[in-house]
Amino acid sequence: MNQADNQLELWDAAAGLIDVLRNTYLDEQQEDEPSRHLGEAAIPALLDALSSTTDDRREAVAAILDLVRVLVSCAGSEHADQPLIDALQHPDPGVRCAAARAAGWLGHPELVSPLVEAITTESPALRRNVAEALGRIGDAEALPALMTALEDDDESVRYSAAWAMGRIGDIRSVSELVGALRDDHPQVRRAAARSLGWIGDSIAVPGLAGALSDERSGVRRDAAMALGAIGSEAAVKELKMALSDRRAVVRYSAAAALGQIGSDEPVPELLSCLNDEDADVRRVSAEALRMIGDPRAIPGLVRALRRAQAADNQPDMYALGLALYDMLTASLPGEARDLTQIRLDHVDPATDFDIPAEEVLAGLAERDRVQSIPVKDLVDRVEELIRKEPLVAEDIQRAATRISAATPPPDEIDMPGGRLVAENGIVIQLRIPQTVIGRGVSDEEGVYAVDLQDLEIDEARTASRHHCRLFFEDNKWWIEDLGSLNGTWVNKKEARQGSPRALKDGDRVVIGSVKVTFEGGG
Repeated sequence: MNQADNQLELWDAAAGLIDVLRNTYLDEQQEDEPSRHLGEAAIPALLDALSSTTDDRREAVAAILDLVRVLVSCAGSEHADQPLIDALQHPDPGVRCAAARAAGWLGHPELVSPLVEAITTESPALRRNVAEALGRIGDAEALPALMTALEDDDESVRYSAAWAMGRIGDIRSVSELVGALRDDHPQVRRAAARSLGWIGDSIAVPGLAGALSDERSGVRRDAAMALGAIGSEAAVKELKMALSDRRAVVRYSAAAALGQIGSDEPVPELLSCLNDEDADVRRVSAEALRMIGDPRAIPGLVRALRRAQAADNQPDMYALGLALYDMLTASLPGEARDLTQIRLDHVDPATDFDIPAEEVLAGLAERDRVQSIPVKDLVDRVEELIRKEPLVAEDIQRAATRISAATPPPDEIDMPGGRLVAENGIVIQLRIPQTVIGRGVSDEEGVYAVDLQDLEIDEARTASRHHCRLFFEDNKWWIEDLGSLNGTWVNKKEARQGSPRALKDGDRVVIGSVKVTFEGGG
């Protein structure tokens, strides 16, 4: 990294303190009249420091930050905007970047026009800062400039432009943001997906549904969350397929989105997710079923609650108990709160270019934070409700009969867990109705696909695109080759196409040259 880049990073870091300074200064000064006059008197000296500083950027950093603090205390005065407008023309690129950031935090619509002029600068750092500032101000006058910035050669500028268009929230941005879902850079695609969720227009649904097949799990996750925020039933089919995504964070987001949409169509698939190996997926699926409120889900929830009780899984018991209590009584216990509440937070590109989804979900592990009623008390109430309400029990049975006749939910099957463990420790979790393994394979309706290339397995190149499939039948897991080039073997015996082999715990399986061990019952 060269000296200029280091200097610009210094400016970015310094400008990031503006919001803290802004709040602190207002708290201290309380905008009283003497402070206002003192602030106005300080402006000329600060401007002089900015204009005269050429060699020592640290002095300029201090001056621009102090200037913003003064301008905040003098908001509404005749001095409020002009210093930043002048600083946007300063010869020093670092000063211009800091001025753009400060303009965004100040948030005055009068600053939009000079910012728009600055967005055509030759400096990518300044273009990015200007785009972010326009987003914070939130004036639709900036849309044409931001749409142009969405085609910028620099991916960070495109990211900031997409983010800013979402902050403004004008539906005229939708078509451009849908186009950005196909950007070469995954972070731009993520920003576009988030922004479409913030805008909330159903025109974006087809594009977001297509993004559920993106090669990057972060894009798939943000697309699912955006579809939930929009709330259109047109996306239910694609979100149901996303419940079988190989990444837990995508399954989690898809389940949450389906709960927000509220259609009863995905009830069987959400019931299946109550068996997911990921704890957060199980819990948010229970919450989604509660939000949907379809009585067909009650038998599956009861069975899942029994499993959680047997394992003394307190967090699962709480989530399932909460869902059942609400569905049986059409209300929540007075002391209880919702287990989860999905929100598309306005991620600040200046401080968090890409927040890992795992960090967002980590808070859910702090169960004391959401359990405002003891788990045992909640579960005891649910048990009592089921015992005391025979009519409810009859309705449950009728609902179970109806759903079984239509599409048996996967958790109705007595299915032992099954997985393949590779030599490098990677675990391939098997899902019903079938799991297809290959190289470059992708999910299809009713098929959960595992792409060995994504698992950092060196021998993945020896697998065919659709190499083999594993399915559960007659209380056993089976494996069958799909006409692959290099074959599929179980304990050195070939599992040919049309002649599947049953698997038992500890079996050694070879897929091309990929060696795995089957773990499971049957």
